[in-house]
Parts: sequence; structure tokens; C-alpha cells
Amino acid sequence: MNGIWKELFETSETVRNFYERNMARKPKKELTISQLRVMSCIFFNSSEVMRIKDISDELGITAGGISQSVDALVNAGLLTRCKDQNDRRAVAVALSEYGQKVRAEVYKEFEQLFMPFLNGISEEEQKTFVDILRKILCNVKKENINQKDARKNG
Repeated sequence: MNGIWKELFETSETVRNFYERNMARKPKKELTISQLRVMSCIFFNSSEVMRIKDISDELGITAGGISQSVDALVNAGLLTRCKDQNDRRAVAVALSEYGQKVRAEVYKEFEQLFMPFLNGISEEEQKTFVDILRKILCNVKKENINQKDARKNG
């Protein structure tokens, strides 16, 4: 089983390095690492609106740190502030029209950049791989919740 984690880390690091080398050549607006992390959190969220607290919890960054990044992203026209339908006191954000356009461009760039990695891998193998990745992600998120609860109660 230890071989799985070695392969996972080696693969993710190699893919990340490939991405950084290739995306660095693309013209892009300068964003800080924190701002990029906030944007990726929102990009991959299933909901149209995300509360600042939820972003903070997911990224493990204080709400104050998230707020600074969100302010810059709102000023850059990528995000808009909105009300949470379930909690009027909560501050939430959503992709602006421009932010949605940027997300579509990023998705397209990712597909073009990473499609060659799937050469020789059948559709069935790709589906199985995605299913396994989703299960791993779910387990990691559960463990994060368990650790957060333990810190509160400990």
C-alpha cells in the first residue's frame, strides 16, 4: 500500500511542475498564491455562491486572510459579494461575469494541457481513476473535519 502514496505524490508533483512550467508562459494577471487558492476553491465548488467562512474552513486560512484576498479579487472584477440565502449575516462571494469567463478559459487551457497525459488510457480506466480520486478526496475531507472537531473538543 505504501507504493500507492509514493506514486500519488510523485505523480501530483510532476503534474504540478509541468503545469507551472507551461502556464508560466501564458500571459495572466498577477495574483498572489492566496488569491489563486481562493479562486480555485470557488472554481471547483458545486454551488454558485460560497460563504467566506466555508472558504476559510476549506483552505485552512483565517477568515481575515480570506477577506483580504476576496477584496483584491472583487477589485479585480473576478468576484462579486452577495448575500447567503440561508444566513443574511454571512458574507458570501460568487464569480462575476468576468470571473466565469476566466474559469471557462482556465478549464479549456487545463484540458488542452493535460489531454496528452491520457493517451493510451481507456475511457473506462479514466472513469475508474476519477471514481477513486473522488473517494480519496472525500476521505481527506472527512479526516479534516474529524481533526477540526478533535481540536475543538480537545
